[in-house]
Amino acid sequence: MQSLRRATLLTVAGLSLTHTAQAFYFFGYESFPNSADRLVVNNAASKAFGPEDDLQLLPNIGDVQGSAFRDEQLDLAAGFETRFRYETVGGLGDGFAFLVASDIGTDFQGGGGQDLGYSQGGADGIAIEFDFFDNGPGFWASGVGDPPGAHISIQEAFSADPVNSLAAELSSDLFGTREVRIRYDGYRETPGRLEIFVDEISQLAIDNFNLQDYLLNGNQNGLAGFTGANGGAFGQILIKEWSMTDFIRPIRGVVTVEGFEGNYDGMAFQCDFFRNNEFFNGVGTGLFLGNNFGFSTNWIGSADAYIKVGPSLSQRFFIDVDQVNGFDFGPIHLSTTGDIDNDDAVTVFDYIELSNSFDLSQGDPGYNKMADLDGDTSITIFDYILLSQFFDQVGERPQ
Repeated sequence: MQSLRRATLLTVAGLSLTHTAQAFYFFGYESFPNSADRLVVNNAASKAFGPEDDLQLLPNIGDVQGSAFRDEQLDLAAGFETRFRYETVGGLGDGFAFLVASDIGTDFQGGGGQDLGYSQGGADGIAIEFDFFDNGPGFWASGVGDPPGAHISIQEAFSADPVNSLAAELSSDLFGTREVRIRYDGYRETPGRLEIFVDEISQLAIDNFNLQDYLLNGNQNGLAGFTGANGGAFGQILIKEWSMTDFIRPIRGVVTVEGFEGNYDGMAFQCDFFRNNEFFNGVGTGLFLGNNFGFSTNWIGSADAYIKVGPSLSQRFFIDVDQVNGFDFGPIHLSTTGDIDNDDAVTVFDYIELSNSFDLSQGDPGYNKMADLDGDTSITIFDYILLSQFFDQVGERPQ
């Protein structure tokens, strides 16, 4: 069986991964030692099983349940790709499921046997079943019944009842050692496509699927993990490797700037993006084309942006990136450092604006973000120092 390890996947067991040119890794596990970072196991599940430090989701005994979750809220709504390699040993129990949900904890465990360790109803999310056991038609009170044999299905509302199945497909290729890839492309103009591959062969897919429809209150974040169950029939299930990335489809757009009269064509800029006052992405250095600059993003949603042009021009602005329409913002008014009131000059009026916010921090009433010249979310003596350095400058294109 081909390993999940690839040239671009550089990791130590249990450590979060850095991004590649194609996507940003949320995390990756090449094995599951007891030290595996941020992996919570419950009930019969255990880390560090056997000589290869597998994740034992289910032991080879009857009437047990197990679950394992990554202890991290992941931004999944725009798209993700997860890969895992599993092995069935001994007999065959009911099976297991891969879960994405927004309103459960890492200690979650649902029903046993045919419920595959997750079904309880009422929870928000989806479960992708790898169901090994033929429960026969009419098994459920609904009379719909499981598909007659081993199958993969996509279930909503954390219910294994087939009436809650979004799609199902019989599959005889679920036993032994298998590599699974689950890919959700939320960037399509008609979101989205959810597709399940086993050994790189597509087994099941849904188009026009929007994950946020199944997460609590349209949430964008969720937990990911596995559940499994053995009933009267039982077998061992081992998870050998597991990685998860966001699924990147670049979004392109343009930002227009103005202020400090002059043509910015060919000038260099640096643009960085922040969420919750923490840097999370950046354009890097680019060049203006006229008074516009364009770039591609690997994310959707809103962010605070900070653009710097030349030695002294800068501006903070709020940007909202739409997964369908991209972005077209501006004009953004570039200001010299210290030009708090945006009048293209650093004067005593800017000192007054800064003084009015002095000793305040983000979230305090009266806090003026434009007066936070050093971007540390507090108005301090260091902002006065910066303003003084640029005092008396007026609008002109920097050289």
